[in-house]
Amino acid sequence: MYEYRKVTLKHYVILYIIFCLIGAGLEWSYGALWDIAGTTPWLYPDSPLHYTSFEGVPLWGFGGLICVSVYNAFMKREVKQLLGVIPSLLLAVLWVISYGVI
Repeated sequence: MYEYRKVTLKHYVILYIIFCLIGAGLEWSYGALWDIAGTTPWLYPDSPLHYTSFEGVPLWGFGGLICVSVYNAFMKREVKQLLGVIPSLLLAVLWVISYGVI
C-alpha cells in the first residue's frame, strides 16, 4: 500500500495559499463570464477586483484545507484524521464573525 508522508505546517501553508488563489481566481472569472454574458449575480463595488472580495479570499483557503483533511481521513481510513477539520473550521468562523463577510 502507498506510504503517506507526514503533512507538516509548511505544507498546509502552501496549500492554503494555493486554495486562496484558485478560489479567488475562479470566483473572479465566473463573475466576469456572467458580466459578459449578461448580468452578473454579484458585484463587490468596494473591491478593486470588482467580481471578488479580498475579505472572502481566506475563506477559500480554509475550505480547501477542510477538504484536504476529509480526503486524508478517507484515504487513511482513520476517523481520528477528521480532527484536522476543526482548526480550519474555527478559523473560518472567526474570520466571518470578525469581518462580517456574510
